[in-house]
Amino acid sequence: MNYLKNEKAQHIAELAEASFNFDQSKAVGVAYDSDDFIDRILAPASEPRQALLDELDTLSQAEAVELVALMYVGRGDYIDDQNDKGQVMDAFQTQVDDFSNREAEELTRICAEKDLVLHLYLKEGLKSLA
Repeated sequence: MNYLKNEKAQHIAELAEASFNFDQSKAVGVAYDSDDFIDRILAPASEPRQALLDELDTLSQAEAVELVALMYVGRGDYIDDQNDKGQVMDAFQTQVDDFSNREAEELTRICAEKDLVLHLYLKEGLKSLA
């Protein structure tokens, strides 16, 4: 990665995991069609989620492009063999090329919308690119 430092990507993955864990702990026993569920959706962001969103807001456009590319590499997009470093790097570059003309706000929203799996994708992406 040229713009997004590994440490920053790791920090975002940790914030995403903390947000996921906090939200999951509050979701136990909440029925999909209940008032509790609707209240959870309409409630302000939890502290861990807000910390993640705040960190995403600090990204430059170039960093946001690489974060999205990292996320999709971690998901396995365009990759048949995660152990093939050439294939992983090609997939990363394909994602960078595909998203390079998008605004940072749109890119960070793409990441924020993957809140249930973002931490997993980022960790796997970092591992694949190491």
